[in-house]
Amino acid sequence: MACTRWVARQVGSGSEEILYGVANIGVRPTFQAGRSVEVHFFDFDRDLYGIALRVGFVRQIRKEQTFGDAEHLREQIQADSLLARQWLHQIDKEKLSWL
Repeated sequence: MACTRWVARQVGSGSEEILYGVANIGVRPTFQAGRSVEVHFFDFDRDLYGIALRVGFVRQIRKEQTFGDAEHLREQIQADSLLARQWLHQIDKEKLSWL
């Protein structure tokens, strides 16, 4: 199933920190790069390589689509992120306790 969703994520390794962002599960058709799961965190700038993460997908934003170039893709990710931030601002955080 190819889709882009907003996501709440909990960093593993015993951490209780919750991170929010948008994710894509799909085949990256703009770059013909194959199947992957990619997550873009909000307001986050640390290295997570080698850290076990638990990812919870909460709500779908849109189906995966092909863009004419990387700039159009970046613009759509920004729009998706804005929408996800709005949803996250409105959601009762208790509803994310299953993550």
